[in-house]
Amino acid sequence: MSMHELTQNDEDNLVFMVEIIRQMNARGENPGTGGNYSYRPEKSKGDFLMISESGVDKGVFGREHFIGIDEKGEVLPLWQKPGRKSSAETGLHLMAYEETNANCVLHSHSLESLWFCDLFPGKDLIDITGLEMIKAITGFTTHEETLYIPVFENSQDIASLSEKARKTIRHAPGFLIRGHGLTCWGNSVWEAKRHLETFNYLFQYFTKRS
Repeated sequence: MSMHELTQNDEDNLVFMVEIIRQMNARGENPGTGGNYSYRPEKSKGDFLMISESGVDKGVFGREHFIGIDEKGEVLPLWQKPGRKSSAETGLHLMAYEETNANCVLHSHSLESLWFCDLFPGKDLIDITGLEMIKAITGFTTHEETLYIPVFENSQDIASLSEKARKTIRHAPGFLIRGHGLTCWGNSVWEAKRHLETFNYLFQYFTKRS
C-alpha cells in the first residue's frame, strides 16, 4: 500500500473541489489555465499534498488533474508523467499549510480582486469594518471588528513572496497580489469555499460602490 494513501473522504473532497473549480471558471475567476488549488489529505503528516496540475483548462478540469506533491513541491512517483507539474505558485500553498491549520487552498484571478487592490494604491494592509459579511470569516463574530487583508506587489520570485506573506499570515485567511488575484484557505474545503466567496463579496461591495 502506498504511504501516500487517499481515503474515501479525501476522494469526496477532491470531487467537491472540482465542482468549486468549475463554478469559479463559470464566474470568470480562472479563465483558461489560470488558478491553482490544493488539498491536504487526511493521512498526510505534512509530507504530501494534492494540488492542481499546471496548464489545464479549468473549464474541463477533472479529478484526474489533481497530482500529489511532497513538502518540497516535487511531483510524487505515483503521479509522475512527462511534462506534468504543479503551478509555479506552489510555494505559496506550501507556506499556507506550514503556517496555518489549512487543509484546502484556493487561488482566484477574479477581476473584483484586482479592482479592489486598485482602490487602495500603495497600501500593503487594507482594513475593512462595518460589513455584516465579515462574520463569515472564521474568527470574526461581529461586523464591528476590523478585517485586515494583506496586499503584495506581483512578483515571479515566489520564494520571496512566500516569505513576505508568511509574516502577515495572522491577519486573515488570505492575501492579495496586485494585478494577480486572491489566495485564501480554510481548515476544510467548505471553509475555504466560504472564505473565497466572502472575500469576493467584500471586493464587489467596494468596487461597485466606487
